[in-house]
Amino acid sequence: MPTGVAFGGVTGLLLIVWGICAVYCLTVCYLAGYDRDPATIETFLGVPDWVFYGVFAPWGLANVVAWWFSFRLMVDEDLGADADELHAAAPSGSFAGGDARDAG
Repeated sequence: MPTGVAFGGVTGLLLIVWGICAVYCLTVCYLAGYDRDPATIETFLGVPDWVFYGVFAPWGLANVVAWWFSFRLMVDEDLGADADELHAAAPSGSFAGGDARDAG
């Protein structure tokens, strides 16, 4: 499978996860943080409950997904020979992998 095709599918997955976390964050923070009696605000790990559930939880999940992607799913792929390597390996007088300035 070409590298760009594989990259596009995974990028779409990560963008979907990011979008879900963003919508969740905005919704929870708006509904639980505004127009609320300050006496009803509880703390969780030292922060208001709506901040923990509306900010830390979704972006913590997004970081776990990014970590999983980076360390478990992403692998190095051979992209082929570099243009400099092709030029160095080519016999003298041939034009392989260089640009037009190298031809003359």
